[in-house]
Amino acid sequence: MRNIKFRGGKWQVINIKSRYHQYASHYVNAICAIPKLEHAYEYREGKYIELVHTEAHSHLEADQTPVVIWLKFITYERIDNDFYDRKAKSDVDLQLSPNIFARKNEASAFFIPSIHKLVFNKNEGVMRKHLVPFLTNCLNVIEPEGFDIDVVKDRATIERIIYARCIFSLEADISYSNPGNLTNFQGILDEKIRESKTNRIKVNLKGSKEHPLQSGEDSLVEAIARLSIENGTLKAHIKENERGRGSIIDTGEHPRLLDLPSFGSILEFVSYIKNLFQ
Repeated sequence: MRNIKFRGGKWQVINIKSRYHQYASHYVNAICAIPKLEHAYEYREGKYIELVHTEAHSHLEADQTPVVIWLKFITYERIDNDFYDRKAKSDVDLQLSPNIFARKNEASAFFIPSIHKLVFNKNEGVMRKHLVPFLTNCLNVIEPEGFDIDVVKDRATIERIIYARCIFSLEADISYSNPGNLTNFQGILDEKIRESKTNRIKVNLKGSKEHPLQSGEDSLVEAIARLSIENGTLKAHIKENERGRGSIIDTGEHPRLLDLPSFGSILEFVSYIKNLFQ
């Protein structure tokens, strides 16, 4: 793998979960198959993102899968054939090939198979709102209806909802987690979603000012909220304290940001990330 310097700063995390084959080698095969699709995702009119290269680290885990895979993304823009010759004061038709694009930029991300997480620097030039639909499209071509892709949410924001003074309503779009990640009622809910064979569930809980939803330790609200950290989104209407005003929190607007130091090697970087999620 090329010599990569890991500068400190804010890093974001995407959880990639296989619905049916939750083991590291399956993730490795799926991620490394994406460049072969040559899929360009149009995230805005005339603007595209594509994964063009993956490179596995030579250092292996006990199960013989690479500790990390480097992903090289490129973004580029379509060229509209509207050119003007200023001196001749006339339009010019250059007859460019439809395969020629402009404003190419490169960006890197790192996939850690053992924890099925994709991490990337917030300032890298590629945005989570583009990566999620791109990866969803590609991975579900490789294995139809086989993957869920979710941005990892900020835990402090989730706990603001769980421990709010009043919760008036809660909307959730969630899937199940990898087995064994949750305990108590959270684990029971997670298991029941998995056993139901549903891909995702939408939950809409309604309370009122007189009778708000009940939350706290081992409650239904807490189970849904904590499951959504890595496996979905949550929108809640809450009142955080007795004198406060009601507010709406959309966890899709609150991704988890890892404030990372600089690292001397990729293995130090991977070890640090894994410790945060294991």
